Amino acid sequence: MIPAFTAVMSVFFGCLLALAEGWTITDGIFYVFSNALGLGTPLTNVVPTKIGGALIDIIISSAALG
Repeated sequence: MIPAFTAVMSVFFGCLLALAEGWTITDGIFYVFSNALGLGTPLTNVVPTKIGGALIDIIISSAALG
């Protein structure tokens, strides 16, 4: 159940982050998966640069740590 929850939330927050940053949906989902799973090598080369994206990134990182 936890992997399914992680996948659903990663897709949701990935789409939200992609819209806030102007990325493709795929880049947003890959960024969130990398962040949520704590991967040393990211799946994509994008990083949040806008204030809205940075706030969403903080929420994602906090949830990943919890």
